[in-house]
Amino acid sequence: MGEDVMTGWMARGEAIAAKQERIVAGMLSGTSVDSIDVAFCRIRGGGIGASVSLLHLASRPYDPALRREIRRFGALSVREVAELHCMVGDAFADTLM
Repeated sequence: MGEDVMTGWMARGEAIAAKQERIVAGMLSGTSVDSIDVAFCRIRGGGIGASVSLLHLASRPYDPALRREIRRFGALSVREVAELHCMVGDAFADTLM
């Protein structure tokens, strides 16, 4: 990415952070690789005085075939790791939708 693109992303992030109220989605998959968890939160204010409230929490189980591939991670080739990275990204996107 060029510097202009990064500067644009930084400015966009700063503008979002400066809003008095925003709704954000946080996503993770723990070490058990059982599901993808997503939390929708409302953030009011900023810095040390910010408040966060949970609006919705959900989990979506991994497809069993994808879960097996994730668990085989250490035995995968570089190409297979790259492909797995894309598959996990797709699973995260599907969860958010």
